[in-house]
Amino acid sequence: MLRSVLLSGLLFYTIPILAQRVAVNEDGTAPAASAALDVKSTTKGFLWPSLTTTQRATIFPPANGLMLYNKTDGLLQHYFPGGGWRSFINNDYWLGFTGTVYNAAANIGLGTSSPLEKLHVSNGNIKITSGDLLLGRLSGTLQKIEFDYTGGSSNNFAQGIDYRTNSASRNAYINFVASTTTGEDELRFYPSVSSTHLFNVFSKGEYRFSASAVSGPTFQFRSNNFNIGFFQIAGDDLRMGTNSGNSVGRVVIRNAGSDNVVISEVSGEARMGIGVTNPITALHVNGDVKVLNGITVNARTTAANIELSSGLTKPLESAAQLVPFCYGSVYADGTARAVTPNATITKTSTGFYTIDCPGIDNTCMVLVTAAENRHLANCFSIGTNSMSISVFLDRSTAPPAARDSDFCFVVYKRY
Repeated sequence: MLRSVLLSGLLFYTIPILAQRVAVNEDGTAPAASAALDVKSTTKGFLWPSLTTTQRATIFPPANGLMLYNKTDGLLQHYFPGGGWRSFINNDYWLGFTGTVYNAAANIGLGTSSPLEKLHVSNGNIKITSGDLLLGRLSGTLQKIEFDYTGGSSNNFAQGIDYRTNSASRNAYINFVASTTTGEDELRFYPSVSSTHLFNVFSKGEYRFSASAVSGPTFQFRSNNFNIGFFQIAGDDLRMGTNSGNSVGRVVIRNAGSDNVVISEVSGEARMGIGVTNPITALHVNGDVKVLNGITVNARTTAANIELSSGLTKPLESAAQLVPFCYGSVYADGTARAVTPNATITKTSTGFYTIDCPGIDNTCMVLVTAAENRHLANCFSIGTNSMSISVFLDRSTAPPAARDSDFCFVVYKRY
């Protein structure tokens, strides 16, 4: 029976053997000069040895480059020196480079027959599942992910990086938006699924937070996993300072390398130092203080409200001096005893007198004295070119009554 099978096979195949070369074919041609085994057929294929993974494990030691078909995995495999068994690529996209994958000048093109890089993907996406995209360089300093838009000058064209969870909806993303109308390109950061970007960086150098995207946008500074200081928008307010857990931190404004303004809190009391690094009062100033209006000090039970290391001075407002320009001595009946020629005195009623003098106004200073004992004279009204004088008994009489009295007056004017 065995002889019949062998003879039947030889009727269909010719196996020329030349030296150490073998040819298996149907036309009797000799094996190729460079092939140890030359199999030729137009109707049949070559069948690899077929083993299960368990059967493959009985081959020991496998020769480097040994090939077989693994029935368990359904893959062609070969033994790689030092690396064990490896599978050949078995995917329709790679079979024969069918128009999807191209190999040109050591570059691989997916969807393009003219790849410009080692891997060039055209009109498609790249997806990595359960892995990372790693960029490494053997030399040089430049590593980058580059977006190259060549579709024209469309306004507000966006290129972005999306972040997703479980391959579902987008969780966060970064967009670059090119504007051809304003010339103000921007980089937008969306830290959530909100359609409003929280943070923008503009090409002209502006950095912008969007308070409508999140309530109270904050720049938070941390050290050793603790919140230290912050900048924050709260309604229409801009807040800056140290966090509640940072009880010893100060807010410091520096200029030319020096701590010029320091704000701190000691025992619940807010303190500000100007020119002082450790203020000991609510306001501690090392230098001069200039006040253009007034200083109001609330009443306190301590010995002093204001502590001065030198003195309290008021700078001259101008070089002008107060000069007496209208003065005199007047009898009780309103007649002049000795009065400057520019003054006219009129008695209007008991204890009341009017003095008319061109140039009097509410910037003048008036000094009035009564000649009678226990009588008080004062200027109770001053207007334009005129003022009114009154004389009363002292406050020991209740109610105080107006009395006629001799008096003297001096009107000072600033020149």
